[in-house]
Amino acid sequence: MTTLAERRIVRTFRGAHAVAAAAVLHDSGDLDIVEATTDAAFAAASETWERDGIPEQPDRWVLATARRAALDRLRGADTPRPRALAALAEDTAEDHRLALVFTCCHPALHLPARVALVLRFCAGLSLTEIAHAFGVDDATMRRRLDLAKRPITRGDISFAAPAVADLDDRLDAVLAVLYLIFNEGYVGSRSATLTGDDLSEEAIGLTRSLLSQLPDHDDIRGLLALMLFIRSRRRARIGLHGDLIALPHQDRGLWESDTIAEAGFLLRQGRRSPRLSRYTVEAEIQALHAATADGMPADWRAVLAHYDTLRIIAPGPSVDLNRAVALAEVEGPAIALEVVDTLPADSHLWHAVRAELLERLGRFEEAQRQWQLGSARAEPGAEQAYMATHATRRSL
Repeated sequence: MTTLAERRIVRTFRGAHAVAAAAVLHDSGDLDIVEATTDAAFAAASETWERDGIPEQPDRWVLATARRAALDRLRGADTPRPRALAALAEDTAEDHRLALVFTCCHPALHLPARVALVLRFCAGLSLTEIAHAFGVDDATMRRRLDLAKRPITRGDISFAAPAVADLDDRLDAVLAVLYLIFNEGYVGSRSATLTGDDLSEEAIGLTRSLLSQLPDHDDIRGLLALMLFIRSRRRARIGLHGDLIALPHQDRGLWESDTIAEAGFLLRQGRRSPRLSRYTVEAEIQALHAATADGMPADWRAVLAHYDTLRIIAPGPSVDLNRAVALAEVEGPAIALEVVDTLPADSHLWHAVRAELLERLGRFEEAQRQWQLGSARAEPGAEQAYMATHATRRSL
């Protein structure tokens, strides 16, 4: 089997995985059974689809295969479970994916547990792939995942979508997980390069799926637009040697116009919502950057205004730091530096922003020191290499 064919099988299976995982969990209430049976379905798909080709309805194929594996497992169990057996044998076509994603993102779970559960059961990633994303070995990830599954399998967390009254609050938790997964894939702190964007693609796929099930929720539409605006620049962010290229220095010709167009369409739809979402506001900022594809400068006053809005609806250190970057373009680097110096210096990005402002003010020795401090603070990866390179250049 060629690598291209293998990737197509994996991608197709992952697209069908959540339907099967949700159905088996609904019928059995046991995430251990879900893992075992979807793994069995993947093994069967890898063999059968290579030989016979991918079926016309892969969702139904994976669901039927996982159900058969679950039935076999339950029939061979020491403890009879007639209710689960009867439910699995019904072979209904009901879609439980919404309940699955909300269960995996239940607020009673810690954030890392939510991320791991979403990657395993909603996205269909293997244990090894998730372990790599978390920067741990398989055995450690296995223990973490088993702990995350326990409250669901025990019934402490019900397998259900939230009530209408709770939907907005619960949806915020789901979107936060999806955006975290996207960002880890896009700027993976544990990756030496920024070219491995599988996690980002999974996050986009999951967000698309969620939007298809909740089409009236423009918060989801705003997040998807935000992800697509950012993804549109992925080819331009990487140099010939895998080095990070900052936005002002990117080749606009490498930006993906089709992706920008889709993001813009989603954003225009999202503006109709009476509820102001942080993701829609962030997408507005990215749209202003995307508008520079023709070589015109960004409307920095509009960018600054959007960050002022974010400070009200979603305050946080990253918002303040990014606002300072916009402020530098509107009021100048000296005023922006005064603002940055009032913010907590608890991130390598703080040092990067301060270094760039110092360079613009001609204070190169101070800037070099900031690049060094930022590089020392950053996790190994492309951002650390970017900062280390700047520190070295200033020392020559």
